[in-house]
Amino acid sequence: MGIMVDFTCPNGHTTERFVSTDTTETDCPDCDQKAIKVLSCPTIQRDKNSWKSVQDWSKKRENHIKYEKKQGIKLQT
Repeated sequence: MGIMVDFTCPNGHTTERFVSTDTTETDCPDCDQKAIKVLSCPTIQRDKNSWKSVQDWSKKRENHIKYEKKQGIKLQT
């Protein structure tokens, strides 16, 4: 399985690559030196209504759990 990872070389070039989970280094496309995997934060897209979306999802989930309990359906966690 592959993941998107940032790599940084000693010259400070940072590149993003889709690699397997066990890959720790790769060649820098700018200077051909070894670039190592760096920890990076994911980008989260938010809009002005994102909190409302979370609240709506939470309310729907609570209602669905109540429905499952009423029907005697085993809950999935």
